[in-house]
Amino acid sequence: MVIDNEEDIVNLRKSRNLIVSFFIILLAVAFLDVIPVTWYYLVLFITILLGIFLYSWHKQNFTYIRYSDNDNFIEFKYYHIVLVSPKRKMIRIKQNLFAKFETEKQGKKEQLYIYQKTKTGLFKYPAINLSAMNEEDRKKLKVNLLKYASQNK
Repeated sequence: MVIDNEEDIVNLRKSRNLIVSFFIILLAVAFLDVIPVTWYYLVLFITILLGIFLYSWHKQNFTYIRYSDNDNFIEFKYYHIVLVSPKRKMIRIKQNLFAKFETEKQGKKEQLYIYQKTKTGLFKYPAINLSAMNEEDRKKLKVNLLKYASQNK
């Protein structure tokens, strides 16, 4: 089974690019003195709004996720959607070593924690942000992970 949220991420990027383009057009209009306000106040205001938008976009921490459970492995490939060079990460666990998973919801953010059995106990992987994944795919992912967790008890 393979689950990914590529389509959702493409739509998020398109909306971000549209909003940034709108701000750039506003900046161009401000330089042309079309609006009867001193241009540098308008440019400053628009630049501050653009900065706030990009900061809030970055803080939402949208994540591309590709989950697969083929070849006796559970595999997560993911990276945060940022403006410059995302750090790609991967978690690969043998299906018989998968212990459990937990989700933590804080407002609109939902984090997924994966646990692996080791000789010394359980190893907890860093959180994966599920916020950019649609609700149907989240449910499929949780059902599939629950299946492997219950098999390995």
